Amino acid sequence: MRKFIKQMLQNHAFQKKTALVDNNYQYTYRDLLQKVNDYEKLLLNNGIEKKTVIIYGDFDINSVTMFLALLITGNVVTLMNNDNRENSELQKTIGANFIFDHVTENIIKLADNKLPSLTAKLFHQNESGIIFFTSGTTGKPKAILHSATKLLKKYEFSKKSYITLGFLLFDHIAGIDTLLYTLFAHGALVRITDRSPDNVYETLRENHVEVFPTSPSFLTMLIIRSLWNSSELPNFKIITFGSERMADETLKKTKIMLGTEVRAIQKYGITEMGSPIVKSKPNDPLWISIDRRTTDYKIENGVLFLKASTSMLGYIYPDRCEEFNGWFNTQDKVEVDGEWIKILGRTTDIINVGGQKVYPAEVESVLLEMDNINDVSVFSKDNPIMGKIVAAKINLEDDEPVNSLKKRIRKYCKSRLESFKIPAYIKITKEKQVSDRFKKVRK
Repeated sequence: MRKFIKQMLQNHAFQKKTALVDNNYQYTYRDLLQKVNDYEKLLLNNGIEKKTVIIYGDFDINSVTMFLALLITGNVVTLMNNDNRENSELQKTIGANFIFDHVTENIIKLADNKLPSLTAKLFHQNESGIIFFTSGTTGKPKAILHSATKLLKKYEFSKKSYITLGFLLFDHIAGIDTLLYTLFAHGALVRITDRSPDNVYETLRENHVEVFPTSPSFLTMLIIRSLWNSSELPNFKIITFGSERMADETLKKTKIMLGTEVRAIQKYGITEMGSPIVKSKPNDPLWISIDRRTTDYKIENGVLFLKASTSMLGYIYPDRCEEFNGWFNTQDKVEVDGEWIKILGRTTDIINVGGQKVYPAEVESVLLEMDNINDVSVFSKDNPIMGKIVAAKINLEDDEPVNSLKKRIRKYCKSRLESFKIPAYIKITKEKQVSDRFKKVRK
């Protein structure tokens, strides 16, 4: 695997092609190779081998090249966001030895932490690794250890070279997937720090971006802002979306926004299982087919289970490690049509109304068809009679009395949804309904 990374950089370095655009500066593959070589020497001279090193970074030249250098030198790289910079508990849990400051390029030694058994086993096999943390939306963040050898194997299939926007975050499995695919395919990654819709659009335009990996929630924000002008983006080819279920109406509006020359492709990934290779149905990208070269799957009681060569080694907890080997329950309810799979929603998001199941994305899609509704999140609310009822939090384009909105919703949904799926509780809000990772917040 270490030779695999080095060989990729060496093969590409002979051509004067841009690998990374950072703050309007274009770094070539030769620049990346030189920087990786410099960091490799720095690490070896300081005895940093078979260590756990945290990078609080982004898709800047220092973070990207140190990430690659750490893997080449047999270390475990931990990718974390700045919100956890002072979290000594997480540092102790993973047995972190050093922190790399991507701004100053300093390597900061930490207090001696106990090496987790899972990491020790990886080092004993002379392998490097990557630790990701779950988002922690349903509890404390969990540390997930991946073998870099297993995780990077899929990039042998990276062939198509594009200029791609590094929109998805550096500490997220989807962000690293974007980075590695781009580099191994000899493409160029454009860094962005301000992820507001206006700045994203300008960055796409100014850098002649061809591929934009994003989320359905951010696409909704772009649709609301009415920024897209295809004539200003002549090089643009593909939008990829994932990380959450896309509502049918959002896809419809996205296609209208993009025009006929741009493809919308769904990606599928879970932190524990890596990012399996999938293809989207040509006429309906809400359906995907999983490439069985790296990932097997089965459906049990309508839930998707995965078994992949890119799966995690296991979880690292403060007091123990939990190895993983076998089938992983994604908790995604799916619909199946031959080789094609459609994600309906997480089992944890399903609303049980008097024994009847409601998928929030289905209700959201219908509500988004209505006039004056810009965005909506559907969630469950406790009810003394039914147990749970369907609730909706709505962003309006223009002000409207809540009673008027309720009447319109009931009237419109009557012919589109079964009665138990129609929202019984409506709240109008001006707050954004997406997290810092641009995923729908349902509460």
